Amino acid sequence: MAQPVVDISLLGSKRLERMLKQIPDKMQRSVVASATRKVAKKIHAETISRVPVDTGALKAAMQAQNKPRKVTTKTSVIYYLDLPGRELLDIDPGSKWYYPAIVEYGYTSGSVTVAPRSYIRSAVDEKIDVWHGSMRHDISKGIERQMRKLAKK
Repeated sequence: MAQPVVDISLLGSKRLERMLKQIPDKMQRSVVASATRKVAKKIHAETISRVPVDTGALKAAMQAQNKPRKVTTKTSVIYYLDLPGRELLDIDPGSKWYYPAIVEYGYTSGSVTVAPRSYIRSAVDEKIDVWHGSMRHDISKGIERQMRKLAKK
């Protein structure tokens, strides 16, 4: 049996870890990457639904950039939920201000304070159990699918 190449300790599931050991490395990565991609898309949609709307420019730009970006290395699969670029927001490239970050994190300079209106962190934190449950379910189903493929061989 293959050792798990995927660390799913974040999900805290020993059962899934044992199941993953039963399938080859490439299939392990595929199963976890697929489950991660599905959750990343859901988090992205949730983030867009939470964008504070003053002028609507930030929300429109985030909808225009509608795909989470994937980075895969030998040891990890990461999905980035990028903020839209300056050009999508009509921000001068030379400007030191980037308001999507200011909206998320707030800003203080001298006597000027802008309170944070977190839309990214809240989209993740408030539903973290839902996202983990979805990943557990998708990983479990993916493992079962891969096990059926192996059984046919």
